[in-house]
Amino acid sequence: MCGIAGYFGKNSISKDLIDKTLQKMKQRGPDFSNYFSKSYPNDLFIYLLHSRLSIIDLHPRSNQPFIIGNYVIIFNGEIYNYLELKKHLLDRKIKLTTTSDTEILLQYFIIYGEKCVEYFEGMWSFAIYDIKKQQLFLSRDRFAEKPLYYYESRDGFFFGSEIKYLSSLSNKKFSPNLDRVNKFLSLGYKSLFKEKDTFFSEVKSLFGAENLFCNNTFKISIKKYWKPEIKINYKLSINETIEKTKELLIDSVRLRMRSDVPLAFCLSGGVDSSSLASIAVKEFNCKIKTFSIIDTDSRYNEISNINTTIKDVGCDSELIELSKENFLENLKDLIKYHDGPVPTITQYIHSLLTSSINKNEYKVAISGTASDEIFTGYYDHFLLHLYSIKESKSYKKNLSNWKEHISNFVRNPNFKDPDLYIKNPRFREHIYDRSKEISQLLHKPYSNDFDETIFTEKHSKDGVAAKKFQGSQEKIVFLDDTPAYIKGMEECCPDIVSVRMNRKEISYVYDSDYSASNEVANLKEFEELLATL
Repeated sequence: MCGIAGYFGKNSISKDLIDKTLQKMKQRGPDFSNYFSKSYPNDLFIYLLHSRLSIIDLHPRSNQPFIIGNYVIIFNGEIYNYLELKKHLLDRKIKLTTTSDTEILLQYFIIYGEKCVEYFEGMWSFAIYDIKKQQLFLSRDRFAEKPLYYYESRDGFFFGSEIKYLSSLSNKKFSPNLDRVNKFLSLGYKSLFKEKDTFFSEVKSLFGAENLFCNNTFKISIKKYWKPEIKINYKLSINETIEKTKELLIDSVRLRMRSDVPLAFCLSGGVDSSSLASIAVKEFNCKIKTFSIIDTDSRYNEISNINTTIKDVGCDSELIELSKENFLENLKDLIKYHDGPVPTITQYIHSLLTSSINKNEYKVAISGTASDEIFTGYYDHFLLHLYSIKESKSYKKNLSNWKEHISNFVRNPNFKDPDLYIKNPRFREHIYDRSKEISQLLHKPYSNDFDETIFTEKHSKDGVAAKKFQGSQEKIVFLDDTPAYIKGMEECCPDIVSVRMNRKEISYVYDSDYSASNEVANLKEFEELLATL
């Protein structure tokens, strides 16, 4: 997507360093790049750099840095509900000069200040500078989809979409954070998301749902503006739950299809991505093209489901076969792009997918990423579901479903036992499977006690609906289960692709006889599911 970078401090920055940084930023935003700068008599300097990937209002009038009065903004992301917000501004007789979401965002900040983020549905990292008050304001979206890093030097404050921008703009080579390297190597990527530190000692990452304030003395303050809440509506029947979920899902797709450029759809063959493609075509009469990764391993090859969806929606498609060719070279490129290790093989696979999307000249892709977090689609979720219904009549049926359709695919030895959470409801050792063994391979063995926030373990049995629908939201909900660390695919690859994910806050319960964790058992069932969309 777009690239942002900036500096607020006591020193001026040379034109050469600015141009060098903007050149690095073109990979994220090739359509336009520019910067804003201002100096004050008291040796105070502000620099705001932006590289644009044009998606909404392609006209140069929406280029950034974008200025209204005393306010300057640089913005990476999209505000999906900007048209609804625009109506409010027009009702207030505010004159708009563009049709972009950037202008809407800045106008809302001018009116509501830091509380503007409460009105936004979208993904973002942005910086707004108040020229008159000499104050800098940064914000990152609720689920940290858009990256935002910062570095506090002795003479000022640097920030940017990528760590390499901070290094370039400051003309400083950062030192590796060896503690984080050891933690990653021994405990894996899930050990990292609770901390602001990065793989470089001097650089930190702003958390999701955080606003950062920097005044003209370079004092930094950070505020949390949102946190996930567990809400269960036991009054909904199963049919009402299905209809409400469908309604919210369709509305979510509607908002994310707003674009002045063509949209691509990622199609894995699973329920999530197939549903999004189906909604786009059947609900909104959208002509789409899908892109799919085809795994040569028969255990993970979903070509049958993919072809079923393609036939059902009547769309063009592109199939990309996984290949070992140039694996190490491609991996090195990804590491260089990320300024750190690639957390999972999934990110590597996504990079192949989005590379194909980019080569076909698409700027935006719709993906089903994060549905497992929203609809409890992981193996541990299913076992927690079994734990939550252990005393209900549906337990045996769900257990049978697990043994017949799922257990054979489970590789983590901790999940071989379907009664895992019945024996130990707080079990979380699967996150760091084999960590002690792996740690011994390091020059210096690394150990770190694991602890995790528990949001809820309340198991309400009140009400008819609760007795009938013992849903998976009644399980213990851990921090690891929240989508807070789930990165957008935009962070999975260096290609110029904005990925819009379906993330909607909804309250729901599941039928005890069916959980989203239950994979579609066969092609016939999959076809029946598609027909209902």
